[in-house]
Amino acid sequence: MAFALRRPEHFAAMFDAPLSEADREVCQEAGAAAFGTLVNFIALCQQQGELPAGETEFRALQAWSLVHGIAKLGVAKRLPFGSHEQVLRFADAAIDASISALRNPVGKTTG
Repeated sequence: MAFALRRPEHFAAMFDAPLSEADREVCQEAGAAAFGTLVNFIALCQQQGELPAGETEFRALQAWSLVHGIAKLGVAKRLPFGSHEQVLRFADAAIDASISALRNPVGKTTG
């Protein structure tokens, strides 16, 4: 997120620039590797009891979509914040809320 806000032109090149067929293949491989890292991280959190088990790839897609969406909105200045620090605080809050919802789903009580 901080990278996207600090270097919006690089962020745009990574996700929005038109690509040749050869570049598209390289980017797809790099993207798959990056997503695999996220999946592995979530699996590790699940193994350690930090996140509920199951739906690992789905949870990775949720996390990626959340962060990417906030980054895109922040870069486009479509969020009601005046600084990068405020966007990052908002992102932290959104991520924390998402993790909290995973740990304590609606309708499920603890204790």
